[in-house]
Amino acid sequence: DTLPSGNGLWGATVGVSAVKTLSPATLFGSFAYNYNHARRFDDISSAPGTVAPGSVKLGDSIGWSLGSAFALNERFSLSTSFSQKLQAQSKTRLDGGTWQNIVGSEGNAGTLSLGAAYALSGTEAVSGSIGVGLTPDAPNFTVGMRYSRSL
Repeated sequence: DTLPSGNGLWGATVGVSAVKTLSPATLFGSFAYNYNHARRFDDISSAPGTVAPGSVKLGDSIGWSLGSAFALNERFSLSTSFSQKLQAQSKTRLDGGTWQNIVGSEGNAGTLSLGAAYALSGTEAVSGSIGVGLTPDAPNFTVGMRYSRSL
């Protein structure tokens, strides 16, 4: 009746990030683990007219990234980064049955990104990035633009 706004499952993510300034460069990295909770549904069948109650468990994932930014002057910097997310297989289980892996549901998304940032003032900045997917599960290209203002 309504469009979904998510996948219908709860998850929890824990991560850590690190930044080290080596003027005029900055090195950064992060690591995160995402756990997805299983959930029971009244119908997990993909066949029209067939009702099959059961549970779904999306695969957990780990992700990491490494990168550096290099200041060309006090207002302008260039950056490069690599990020990767590895997703385990998802599983389904019909009521009273055993867990079954969903073939092809695992993933490996690696992306190389190049970016630039420019400080408009002491409180405002604009930045942009272009990413290129390096693995079949990653988007071919990503483009991002951001305006930020600190209070």
